[in-house]
Amino acid sequence: MGKHYGNLQRIVDGVRKYAITPDIPGGFITIEKLEKITEVAKKYNGIIKLTSGQRILITNLFEEDLPAIWEELDMEPAVTSQNSVKNVEMCPAGFCKRVRYNTIGLGMKLYRKYQKQEMPCRTKIGVAGCRNACGSVYSKDIGVIADFDGL
Repeated sequence: MGKHYGNLQRIVDGVRKYAITPDIPGGFITIEKLEKITEVAKKYNGIIKLTSGQRILITNLFEEDLPAIWEELDMEPAVTSQNSVKNVEMCPAGFCKRVRYNTIGLGMKLYRKYQKQEMPCRTKIGVAGCRNACGSVYSKDIGVIADFDGL
């Protein structure tokens, strides 16, 4: 990986620490990938934060460790540019008793088409399978919400 893809966090006593966010499409992750994230975070004294955007942030990292961390994770970064589509958040849809339409497939299509696309500003997309709109779909730049009759 040519770039380090880490975000500078707060500088404390002159020490610069970084955070990374691996790409986890729709917030769905395999147990093996989750174990790998935990293993790598532990090795580099990272702190794991579950974000509101269905992502995992690993913080408390040193810049010089970032290339090795990305190599060991064997994952792509979720964000590679400030002005881009940050993520496509999806409710659990097909796994939820309130679902009106299983929007996971639609959410993944939107993810594949728009994730990391350059935009004039930071852009967030949300997809929900009912009006409860889990994942704060109402507050996204672009939101798709299933209704009683479907989308």
